[in-house]
Amino acid sequence: MEFAEPPAKASLCCEDTPEGSPPTYAMYEALKESCQNNASYFQPDDSENGQRLYQGFMTLIDHIDTVWPLVDHVRK
Repeated sequence: MEFAEPPAKASLCCEDTPEGSPPTYAMYEALKESCQNNASYFQPDDSENGQRLYQGFMTLIDHIDTVWPLVDHVRK
């Protein structure tokens, strides 16, 4: 299996952009937005699996909010 683009280099994740905010912030925001969209999708699902998925995405959002400042502190 071949990919169109090579994977991102780890060093690119921690470099500051000219605007001053590292691209990792955009990744955290994209991850949170994706989790929020998925949670919203599964929230009205009354099945056990739907509710488990909803709770899982909500838990991921909480963990992202917890880990984000810690990673930023270590990065600096």
